Amino acid sequence: MERTLLMRLRAYYVNVVTLLGYCFEGRKKALVYEFVPNGSLEKFIYTDSNPLKTTPHLESERLFQISIGIAQGLEYLHRECNTRMLHFDIKLHNILLDENFFPKISDFGLSKLCTMKESIISMLDARGTKGI
Repeated sequence: MERTLLMRLRAYYVNVVTLLGYCFEGRKKALVYEFVPNGSLEKFIYTDSNPLKTTPHLESERLFQISIGIAQGLEYLHRECNTRMLHFDIKLHNILLDENFFPKISDFGLSKLCTMKESIISMLDARGTKGI
């Protein structure tokens, strides 16, 4: 959790979910993020087999704008942050949509900090969600 906190304190960008606060009290630890009302992109892409649930699908222009926003967020994390961050777990579930369906990258638990001078990053263990 401390690692996630340090990474998130270093990054503030419109396409990255905002860390509002944190608490470390004994064994209790919590991170407080902004509320992103539309939840994850995943629920707008995959259909639910339950006919009583009606999740609106996104039109192609909206999906295109979401894709651009995600790319801008990744570019910020990779090139514009003081310390570069590599996410390692970009997937539909980790992209949150605000009230205007503007994307915000979330879940930095598997992220890695790198200096701007590093051009090659080697990993000993696989990271991210299997199959992604």
